[in-house]
Amino acid sequence: MNTEVGYNFGASQSWSSWQSFAQVFGPLYHKLTTTYPSKPIFIAEMGCSSTGGDKATWINDMFAQMETQFPKIRSFVWFNINKETDWRFTNGQEAIGAFKTGLSNPRVGVDPTLGGVIQ
Repeated sequence: MNTEVGYNFGASQSWSSWQSFAQVFGPLYHKLTTTYPSKPIFIAEMGCSSTGGDKATWINDMFAQMETQFPKIRSFVWFNINKETDWRFTNGQEAIGAFKTGLSNPRVGVDPTLGGVIQ
C-alpha cells in the first residue's frame, strides 16, 4: 500500500490558491498507479481549507472523483483540525452534509458518525 498526504490550502496562505481534489492528488496518483499498478493507495492525511472556495463542493467532488477517477484510493484520514487554516469538515452544515452524502455510498465502509463526531 502506498501512503500519501495532500491538502487544498485554498487562499488561506499567501502562496496558495484554491485547488480541486484532482489538482491536489492527480499527478501523484498517476505516478503511483503507473509505478505500482496493483497496489491500493492510502491517503494518510488530507484536508481542504474553508478559505477561498466552497468546501462542501470540494468534498462532494472528492467522493465523486475517488469513485470514478481515483479508484485505487481505498482509505483516507481527514485532518479535522483548525490549525494553519480551518481544515475541519465539521465547521459548517454544508460541509457536514457533503461528508454524510459521501459516506452513504455503499463503496465507502465507515462508521457514519465518524466516532461520534457527526450526528
